[in-house]
Amino acid sequence: MKRLWLATAFWATAVIAEPHSSDFACADIEYKLERNSVFDPNDKSFTWLHRFANQVHFQTKELTIENELDGFELCQPSDDALYEVERHLRNKRYFRDAKVSGHQDNKVLVETWDTWSLLPVLEFSRAGGENELAAGIKDSNLLGYGVNAELLYYDDYWRSGYELRLRTPLYMWPKHYGSIAIEDADDGERLAMSVNKPFFGVSSDEAMWAGFNFETRVDTIEQNDTDVNEFSHDIDQYQGWYGFAPSLWRHKSLRYHIGYFYEQHQYQPVSSLSTVIPSNRTLSVPWGGVRYQQDQYERMQNIFLINTTEDVNLGWTAELKLGWNTEGGQQGEFIEASASKGSQIQPDLLWLSDLFFVTQPNAEQQSFYSSWKNELFWSVTDSWRLYGKWLTKFSDNQPLEQPVTVGGFTDLRGYPNRYQHGKRSNLVTTELRYYPNINLWQLAELGATVFYDAARATGGSPYSNNPKGILQSVGVGVRLYISHGGRNVLHFDVAHPISDNDNVDSWEWRAEARTYF
Repeated sequence: MKRLWLATAFWATAVIAEPHSSDFACADIEYKLERNSVFDPNDKSFTWLHRFANQVHFQTKELTIENELDGFELCQPSDDALYEVERHLRNKRYFRDAKVSGHQDNKVLVETWDTWSLLPVLEFSRAGGENELAAGIKDSNLLGYGVNAELLYYDDYWRSGYELRLRTPLYMWPKHYGSIAIEDADDGERLAMSVNKPFFGVSSDEAMWAGFNFETRVDTIEQNDTDVNEFSHDIDQYQGWYGFAPSLWRHKSLRYHIGYFYEQHQYQPVSSLSTVIPSNRTLSVPWGGVRYQQDQYERMQNIFLINTTEDVNLGWTAELKLGWNTEGGQQGEFIEASASKGSQIQPDLLWLSDLFFVTQPNAEQQSFYSSWKNELFWSVTDSWRLYGKWLTKFSDNQPLEQPVTVGGFTDLRGYPNRYQHGKRSNLVTTELRYYPNINLWQLAELGATVFYDAARATGGSPYSNNPKGILQSVGVGVRLYISHGGRNVLHFDVAHPISDNDNVDSWEWRAEARTYF
């Protein structure tokens, strides 16, 4: 209760303040804002329903846009500088699109197109004889002020309960954001809060993040569609960091970070199913880091979404963090590294690669985890595309509640969640995607896919009855990109696992909202 009162006071202090006008680094530049509502009245499919939706929609406030424009240096606006601002605005989920261009009288014209931000949430699926459900409401632009609010009821394999999430700009501090998450489930509860100022562009020279997370839950580990372990898990986490950039360049950035995080994980048996209990662990880690990024963004279409402008970075992004756990009895190094790169191999062939690595103390031993994801997008024709993905993972001494697995939880469609365990895993996905260029009443863009998945986890499991061999599935799906409503992609899939295991259903169906095709 004390934590909740502390969080409430912290949140109220952060949000209740008089907003002020933007203080741009270049006072000789003015912005001319042109805000467009959700539906285009000039579109031939425009009806009275679209008109009514525009009338009741809370259009994005000028204050919200000005807050997002604050800090961009445009004294002598170049095409690259204007595109960076445009990209930043388009990244906001409450905008369907944005365009930033030079304008007469030394002004910069900023055009934005809203999405319908208030949406019901209804997701359901069935896999391995288990139903999963999520229902609620969310608004990515509450009252037009850029506040992301979400209230959900969920009932899945692990737990059921209610969740409230809020993320809001803190207008008294330009480019600062606050977030809060409150969860009440049948096996525990969660309270998390944070305040952050991100690096929003190559010209931004400082950033920060501070927050905490308190959580109690029961972790259930399943394998071969059977519960094999169960234990309570209490989590206390605190973290803060500060980032700065001594030198700034137009097409690349080099930023330094200093920070500290504290984590305490405590475990207890809860039932006769509690076969293997993880060792309690505490991390108290001061760290320093460096991040390098090349600004080589390109406008593309039909990569992760359907018939809309997407900003894809083809340059290098690399980050390294080094720290030391100072907690007595569990001392050891903390190393986290990541790298990503995009490449336009041919005009119709795109390759995206993402590498991640982390090692840190886990009880009296050092844990290790790495992943490498590669994606290929081949535009065969305007309407047909081939997609391929290879995801590989390696681990050693992973915490028991974070096993390396393959199954429905890791996009092996047709199989139960966390179906096969191991220390290493590989997942291969191929899809033939169809883009018919059909827009449904300005509400959604239509797509379809035929897919094949194959995966395998190796290296053994602490539990018996671990499935063996390569797991495969085939299926078909329909995609609806809600371009005018939250920019979600609705997935409707039917998958057939190629398996004779009695624990695997012959067919799996699911409907869920994601942020990619």
